[in-house]
Amino acid sequence: MKKRYLIGALVGLATLPMTVNAAGVSTVKFEGQTNVNVGDEFTVNMVLDNIDGTNNGVVAFGGYINYDNTVLELVSTTQGDAYEVIINNRINKIAAMDFSLENGIKERTNVYTLTFKAIGEGNSSITLTKPELVDANAELVSANVNGLYVNAKNIEVKNEQNTVENYVEVAENTEIEEKNDTTESVVETAVENKEINEVKKEEKIAKKVVSNKKDTKNIFEIIIKFIEKIFKK
Repeated sequence: MKKRYLIGALVGLATLPMTVNAAGVSTVKFEGQTNVNVGDEFTVNMVLDNIDGTNNGVVAFGGYINYDNTVLELVSTTQGDAYEVIINNRINKIAAMDFSLENGIKERTNVYTLTFKAIGEGNSSITLTKPELVDANAELVSANVNGLYVNAKNIEVKNEQNTVENYVEVAENTEIEEKNDTTESVVETAVENKEINEVKKEEKIAKKVVSNKKDTKNIFEIIIKFIEKIFKK
């Protein structure tokens, strides 16, 4: 029942006779993160600031919270530092009022905190449309609205970048490994060649020894034959 009375009071206050020119001015600001990843939840503060020329400040305000629902989803809302604020979640309309008309907002105040979730890639503004701000004399307070522009990126983009970096790192490591492999291969080849050359050298020496042995044998045979010839004589 309290919420129903609050909305009724705000509507009644807003429909009272008002001057043509606004009695004062205020700025409605949305402050929070501007860059998020799809899947992230983040908070946005709705702030009343730069209040000037009002009678006892802003005692009631309302309007529609507007955003791209293909990019963002409103998850929850939390009361700020002002008087009680309620929201119609079906149409995202907020309404608030100080029933005493004595505790109007006169200086910068965080009136509402909204929690959003990024559900799609893209850009979305978060703003207040058809703002209604009223002072204690039931006079309209002119509202300047500063929306928040949020850029939601798909987290997969980061993963792809990481993957590319990984590919580069792997390629570099592979190149180093290949260089190491090449170096090891060269060393192994050199060792093998050295071993082969040593084997060949040993074989050559062995053949020479054998050859020398054959030559020695032939000499002995010649000498024996020569001696036999002499003794035969």
